Amino acid sequence: MLNLPYYIRPLNVLKQVLVMAIAMSTEVSLNAHKELRHFLLSPRQRHMPSDYRAFIYFGMKGQLRFNSGMALLDTAGKGADFIMAEVALPPFGYCVTRPVGDRSSLAESKGLYDITWFSNYGFNEWTQVHLRIPTRETHFPSPLDYRNLQGVEEL
Repeated sequence: MLNLPYYIRPLNVLKQVLVMAIAMSTEVSLNAHKELRHFLLSPRQRHMPSDYRAFIYFGMKGQLRFNSGMALLDTAGKGADFIMAEVALPPFGYCVTRPVGDRSSLAESKGLYDITWFSNYGFNEWTQVHLRIPTRETHFPSPLDYRNLQGVEEL
């Protein structure tokens, strides 16, 4: 895990991550994301819709990952998610989820860093933020699968 200072425009960064997620959505599923589309098309609007969460990680090893529109359920009862999109383009990976019901996001249980709070800032507002971004490996195409190669070989 790296704890580094960043001088960024948090709302702008968050909206760019969400635009990538929307861009990966199928035409049929776009109707399910009307509130999110409105949030993105209104540059000055803050506070993204409360049923979405956005996460970040350092993707230092593995392959590129582009997933969208998948539902995951953790059988251990840690959560259930609709994975709107996961994009891994080194050095960063992003995951946008829509947790099911009152459960927490599976991305949170995987230790990804929640950047949903970036929506508290104004559009084009520069600030310094300290982020504790975890490192993850993306060797396999499944969303939220961060096993290293050694861990898979041992199965």
